[in-house]
Amino acid sequence: MSKYKEINHLNRLKAILREWYKRQLNWEFFSYRLLWNFVARYDHVTKFPLHLDIETTDSCNLKCVMCVHGIEGVPDTGMIDMNFAKKMIGQAAKGGTKSIKFNWRGEPALHKGLEELVREAKDKGILEVQINTNGIPFTEKRIRSIIDCGLDRIIFSMDGATKETYEKTKKYFSGKKYSDKKETSKIKIGLLHGRMKKEEQDKIIAKLIETDIFVNFL
Repeated sequence: MSKYKEINHLNRLKAILREWYKRQLNWEFFSYRLLWNFVARYDHVTKFPLHLDIETTDSCNLKCVMCVHGIEGVPDTGMIDMNFAKKMIGQAAKGGTKSIKFNWRGEPALHKGLEELVREAKDKGILEVQINTNGIPFTEKRIRSIIDCGLDRIIFSMDGATKETYEKTKKYFSGKKYSDKKETSKIKIGLLHGRMKKEEQDKIIAKLIETDIFVNFL
């Protein structure tokens, strides 16, 4: 079982129940989430993958100190072929996959077809479609577009509560400023334990503790 410290655990459970309600008490979604928790807790292996990561691109606009891009680099990068990606989505949906995340170590927003792939996954019946992103390549217009395509979850990584710590971790970060708007389906924040001072961690937790955002210390 994966072990990490989670902040706002109750808010995460509330968010799941709210999402279930918004999905009109869809029992397929509820049973999927029960199975997800069972698999994670007991290391159960399903007959067909419950979740699938599709690497839309192994390129990234940053070189974070804890990532392969920052440690040794990725010399040969590219973008996934749209037809190949759609074929995988179709096979996954047919086999029983319920969740797809459109990245692994790359920045998915660099792929111009990301929105189309999100829509394809939702059209094929995938219950949860998500991405992990540093957020920098997104414009407000594109954020609204990808949400309209049906994206269920956006996962951001926060590795500093100050500009100095963040830029030390996120190499080649330009210091771009973002608003505090939360116009997404579901937000999850990942904090890499040990990359920031305790007072910075406490500062982030204090700001998020009253929100519906839930935090993982990884």
